[in-house]
Amino acid sequence: METYRVNLSNPYGKKSKYQPYFYIIFGILYTILGILKYMSSYSDYLSSGIWTITGIGFIIVGFISKNTFSKNFLELNDKAIFAHPSYNKNIKIDWNDLEQIKINPVSFDFILKNGSTESISLGNLTYKDVIETKEKLKEFAQHHKVKIN
Repeated sequence: METYRVNLSNPYGKKSKYQPYFYIIFGILYTILGILKYMSSYSDYLSSGIWTITGIGFIIVGFISKNTFSKNFLELNDKAIFAHPSYNKNIKIDWNDLEQIKINPVSFDFILKNGSTESISLGNLTYKDVIETKEKLKEFAQHHKVKIN
């Protein structure tokens, strides 16, 4: 069967691919302005500290958004189910380790043979993508003879 992959990120929160770079540039500018304000003869330590901290915050948000937000996905292929549903969670389930799949309205519960359960939410997908993903999961499950609830 052909590999199926769907992006689990929020489709309504589409952002420019250059947005992280804007955050980084503004962060550098704010940091420089904060340092210059601190070094001026009429230095206001509180104001310069706020500018510098805000600049550092922009830089951090720029790097985080560049590296994480658009990489949430669900992939179905002949070997396994791969998912990266959130920033700190990776899921890999081999079809041989899967006992059954419970399909909920906007999520999947994968019940493994060892008794553990993995869940993947489709809450950020459009209705059309939820239906398509459920159909593809059913096709793969039938092909691998996995019970579906």
